[in-house]
Amino acid sequence: QTISQPFIVALMSQILRSNRDKLGRVLEVGTGSGYQAAVLSGFSEQVYTIERIQQLLDAAKLRLAPLGINNISFRHGDGASGWAINGPFDGIILTAAPAVVPTILFDQLAEGGILVAPEGKEQNQTLVHWKKTRGTVRRFESVPVVFVPMVSGVISLRSLHLCTTPRFGGQPTAMPQDIYRPCLSLNHPFSQYLLMSCSRLWFSLAVIVRGF
Repeated sequence: QTISQPFIVALMSQILRSNRDKLGRVLEVGTGSGYQAAVLSGFSEQVYTIERIQQLLDAAKLRLAPLGINNISFRHGDGASGWAINGPFDGIILTAAPAVVPTILFDQLAEGGILVAPEGKEQNQTLVHWKKTRGTVRRFESVPVVFVPMVSGVISLRSLHLCTTPRFGGQPTAMPQDIYRPCLSLNHPFSQYLLMSCSRLWFSLAVIVRGF
């Protein structure tokens, strides 16, 4: 998993907000680290975020708890189907790139609402947004981007069997399940790498939130 550059997070948030002072309900598809959800919480009454990987969702909850953010609802599930029971949404944002945005998400977009998403295959992706007016959505293109692809299905804690350690300039190295637990230790090189990266990103987040 990767995290978007702070610039891209800010750009997507700016497009979603679209000169509106405060949004009501916002849906995020792909919680990841919780970084984007934290930014959205600053100008939304309620953020609903869905993550397909249980471990990422649990880690995001723990990460955001000390920040005192209390307007984010979390769900473990397949974000491609949205979260209809809490819709319609004033804004929907995707943090992974589908080849084509699922139609069901447009159905959950409120009148006047905006959906922001990277769209396309592999290295040919574009940041796009749609605005819903009188039941019709209009498409607008922004800038070329590179996101991880949107994947369907869910992964629970029981189905996690591998841990990966980053190899700069090469592919990650898979580790057997019996040594998965050490990867959760703060002394593990991968944990140190994540802590260093996250500390820089969360500092950027604090700057962005204050800007809103």
